[in-house]
Amino acid sequence: MDNKVLWSAEQINIPQDLGSIIKDYTKKIIREQPKDTYKWSANYFAGQCGLPTPFPEGEEEDLEETDNFIPPLVIVGPSGVGKSTLVEKLMKEYPSYFGFSVSHTTRAPRENEVNGVHYHFTDKETILSKLNNEEFLESAEVHGNIYGTSYDSVQKVIRGGRCCILDVDVQGAQQIKRSNLRPVVTVFVRPPSIQDLEQRLRSRMTESEDKIALRVSNATKEMSFMNDKQLFDHVIINDDFDRCYSEFKNIIETKILPKSKSN
Repeated sequence: MDNKVLWSAEQINIPQDLGSIIKDYTKKIIREQPKDTYKWSANYFAGQCGLPTPFPEGEEEDLEETDNFIPPLVIVGPSGVGKSTLVEKLMKEYPSYFGFSVSHTTRAPRENEVNGVHYHFTDKETILSKLNNEEFLESAEVHGNIYGTSYDSVQKVIRGGRCCILDVDVQGAQQIKRSNLRPVVTVFVRPPSIQDLEQRLRSRMTESEDKIALRVSNATKEMSFMNDKQLFDHVIINDDFDRCYSEFKNIIETKILPKSKSN
């Protein structure tokens, strides 16, 4: 890198609202994932301080436009449909190609769930503060609890050269589609029927009747979006786990693994 002096001290006019600029800079650099962070940062702060752009457009290249960018996997489906089991098997089969984005949530941990592994378990005040600071790529209130995926958790996986897996709901998928994180591969996992899903939820023996009723109601709403071609690239039915995983794995090998294996 050429560490030339870009501007003289006399040229630099530091804005008064420096805190807001740093916050905006952090959010944008995580979203855009520039290949050359030095050039991108220099151009960004030049614009904020009213200075000439040191690296004209075309000299820097976004990471997603190169072979180094591995498309994140966005997996969506009703609670109890088997998303976690599909992802766990995929990561065991390809341990070096995938990284799981650990979400934040205000819900209480279930038995055997580990903080920082399954979720970042936190309180409502903390997560609302992070939301207010725009630290999340996506967030939603589901079943009375708040869930969110931070830019930082996604960045860590991408910067590690792996495919970032995002297990979110329909609201989260919509927010990700509207973000600058692209391209992404989106998969909706559906049950054979609502009745089958309800039976699976009851077999868990971890939910009250009210919670089951709420999850079934939300599942019905989520499934109304599954045929939206602008939102989901693929829809698979988990009526038989082995068959479902085979279809899931084929999508991954076709859309994601070729780029991963080339690195």
